[in-house]
Order: sequence, then structure tokens, then C-alpha cells
Amino acid sequence: MENFIAIIFLVFRVAMIGSLYGFLAWAIWVLWRDFRVGSNMDRDNIQPTECIGLFDLDKKRFHLLTSQSIILGRDQNCDFYIDDNSVSAKHARLSYHHNQWCVEDLDSKNGTYLNHGMLSGVVALTSGDTIHVGNRNYEIILNHDVDDRKIHDEKFNDTKGLFSH
Repeated sequence: MENFIAIIFLVFRVAMIGSLYGFLAWAIWVLWRDFRVGSNMDRDNIQPTECIGLFDLDKKRFHLLTSQSIILGRDQNCDFYIDDNSVSAKHARLSYHHNQWCVEDLDSKNGTYLNHGMLSGVVALTSGDTIHVGNRNYEIILNHDVDDRKIHDEKFNDTKGLFSH
């Protein structure tokens, strides 16, 4: 009888050790799988450049801008020249910092509007926002949406010279 009890304890110990090693193997496999999937997600979310697109809603033209600070205005030395008398010489600034595009009015005469509201201070932008500068309206297309917008415009607009840099 003592031998039988000793054998049962031995089997119990071996089963517990097997369960412990099985649990450790499962935990390592789960961590490895999550790490591998997570690293692929991170790679997919990395943006090659911090670019911004302005789609001129009036002229139906797309402008790709890659500088991290862009001055919009009527002055021909501005980064983004707008030929419109209602636009100030240096009207507004688009800037990229802390992984975010922002817009600010540069004390323009007629103001800058974001999504039909007067802009005050520095405001963060998202794709699809509309900026109203003077008499001109621009849709904002950010980083990853730029390529999608190009594809969309190439398919549905047969306009030559749709893209400008």
C-alpha cells in the first residue's frame, strides 16, 4: 500500500512539473506571437514622410507639401503662394511638430477659417478639415491619406496637371 501511495505521489509530481513546463511554453509562445504581430503593426503605422496635401476645392488641384513649416500667403516668397487679393501677404502657417499638423493665422486682415469657424491660436488638423483663406478653400489631406487621395483623383478626374508640388 505504501508503494501505491508513493507511485501516486510520483505521478502527481510529474504531472505538476509537466503542467508547469506546459504553462511556461504557452506563455513564451503567446509573448512571441504578440511581439511579432505588434512589430508588424508598428511597421505598418510608420509614415515615410510628414507630408500634407492641400486640395484646392475651387480649382480642383492637389498640392503636395513636404516642409515642416509652410507659410500660406499672397507674397510670392511664401512657401505656398495664393494669387488672391483677399489673402494677406503672410496669411497663415501650417506646421508639423510633435507628430501633429497644426494651423495658425498670422494676423491676416480677413482671418483664417477652419471648418467654417474663425481660427484663433494654433489648432491641430485632421484629414478632411477645410481651411478658408481669403476667397479660397482647401481640404487638408494628411500623411497616409495623401496616396489614397492621389489614387482617388487619378481615377475620377481626368484633369491634366492635377497634382502640383
